[in-house]
Amino acid sequence: MLPLLAEAAPSQFLEAVRVGATGASPVLRGIFGDAEGASSFSTDSAHSSLLWAMEVCAWSPDHFGLAVDLLARLAEIDPGGRLANRPFASLEAILLPWFPQNSVTPKRRLSAIDGLREHHEPLAWRLLLSLLPEMHGASDHISEPQFRDWKPEKIAVSRPDYWSFIDELYKRILEDVEHDSDRWVVLIDKIDDVPPGSRAATLARLDEMSEANHLTDEQRTEIWEALREKVARHREFADAQWALPESEVAAIERTAAKFEPSAPLERFAWLFKNQRPDIPDAARGENYHEYETALARLRAEASAAMAHANSWEEILAFAMTLDVPWFLGEALAQAERFDYEAEFLRLLGSENSAEVTFAAGYAWKRFREAGWEWLDVYLAGGQLPSIQVARLLLYTNDFPKAWEVAEARRGRRERILGELPEPRARRRLRIRDSRR
Repeated sequence: MLPLLAEAAPSQFLEAVRVGATGASPVLRGIFGDAEGASSFSTDSAHSSLLWAMEVCAWSPDHFGLAVDLLARLAEIDPGGRLANRPFASLEAILLPWFPQNSVTPKRRLSAIDGLREHHEPLAWRLLLSLLPEMHGASDHISEPQFRDWKPEKIAVSRPDYWSFIDELYKRILEDVEHDSDRWVVLIDKIDDVPPGSRAATLARLDEMSEANHLTDEQRTEIWEALREKVARHREFADAQWALPESEVAAIERTAAKFEPSAPLERFAWLFKNQRPDIPDAARGENYHEYETALARLRAEASAAMAHANSWEEILAFAMTLDVPWFLGEALAQAERFDYEAEFLRLLGSENSAEVTFAAGYAWKRFREAGWEWLDVYLAGGQLPSIQVARLLLYTNDFPKAWEVAEARRGRRERILGELPEPRARRRLRIRDSRR
């Protein structure tokens, strides 16, 4: 009954919501959540009727501003849940530029948004981004009044009016992004959805920021990575209908160059953080072999630059930050950084799985390039502990020969034990072998 009560007495209803949403422990926070005993396939919550009532009030020209402000407050105290019906979603649906569900002018809508920017700033930032154009955007109908004539008979948005509203939103976004690198990364992700004028304004702001000292090296790297990834994606899918013209991609690339880190470890990290990153001049979906060859070449060149500028300890620390350190180990082998070989062999005996994976990538690639001739040197020397030998054989992926070599090695050790004349010496060798 709450939507009907709100429609009957909107002022009293909205005042009650204001009181219930006020304070450090607002009463209305307890209304949110999934209904007790709800299944994973069907869920309900008492707050749904509250939101429907708020949506009804938002149709009223007299109560629009307060309804929007209170929905923002409810979104701030909403603890979240499985139900998609949330205060933030109601705000989006009410203010969506291409399908606005309210009875006020665009100017009043912008005024309400400015009020949210002043009183609910973090939430207003999220809202501004959500109102920007989206390739596959969709919206649901909000609740409507049943008796009052608040809802217009027809709501139409012309293309000029729509893009004019988007321009106004984007001006506010560029004001609010300031020097927050996290916000810039999110905004850069949406740069291809906005009009060319807004895109140019974004790059101009970034160009100004690149010359200032407001950002740390880490923040500059985050912005560079976001721009670089955008350029790579549009270059990879240059023939797609949604792809930007090359002139605009080049403009993004020029801005990205102003944020590019000078240290190789930061400049090339993106090549190893993703199993199949976007790379220039090779599309992942068209020719797999060509893409893999190009990626391996880029990784080898990058790892060589890293090894030239950084110590082994720094490279190892970087490898431990990767989800799959294998790729860096493989690249170092392809780059012929054989001066690290002793360190990689040591890591093969580690109990740290990430260190073993790092070394495994090196061993796998090293064997692919040099074969058994390389590995026999370590097997014949008899200096490596058994665990390292076992892992070296495993990463050859050359079976059954690897099993035969392991069996022969075991047989040689048994013959040596059998030839030892003194039981004490024989026992010492068994103990040493078990430790290895």
